Formats: sequence, structure tokens, C-alpha cells
Amino acid sequence: MRVPQRRGFSLIEVLVVVAILGTVCGVLVQAVVKVREAAARIQCCNNLKQIVLAAHNYDATYGHFPSNPDVFADQSGDHSGRTGTVQDLLQPYLE
Repeated sequence: MRVPQRRGFSLIEVLVVVAILGTVCGVLVQAVVKVREAAARIQCCNNLKQIVLAAHNYDATYGHFPSNPDVFADQSGDHSGRTGTVQDLLQPYLE
């Protein structure tokens, strides 16, 4: 008489698979974090590059770089016709 064989996994096999999956997930999480950091760094560098290009385009148009009007206001508060902040002055030159 043949004894029917049981099909299934032993507890050891299941624990080994769970350990392997846990290790793979841990490595993937670290990789995702590094990719996000690199993407944030690239975006920051791109933003700085755009600001510098906008400042140089402003310089090419007006012959000087934009400055904060409050720094050069005289005691009466006259801004010599300039209004807005540096960000406002550079806005038309940003992409």
C-alpha cells in the first residue's frame, strides 16, 4: 500500500522565503530613498540655474542686476520708481 504524499511547504521553507522577501524590500526602500534625494537635488540645481539665467536676462535688458528696492530707498521712502521685490522683477524671465 502506498502512503499518499502531502504537498505543501514546511515551516522552514516559509520562514526562508519571508526572510528573503524582507531583505529585498529593505534594499528596495533604501534605493527609493536615494533616488528621491537625487531627484530633489537635481530639481534644486535646476531651480537655481533658472534664477541665475533670469537674473542675467534682466541684466541684459536693463543693464544691471535686480536689487531689493528697500535697500536703496532714501529717507523719504522713495524707491526711484521701482516697486516690487527681486522675485517680482525676475518673474517675467523665469520659465
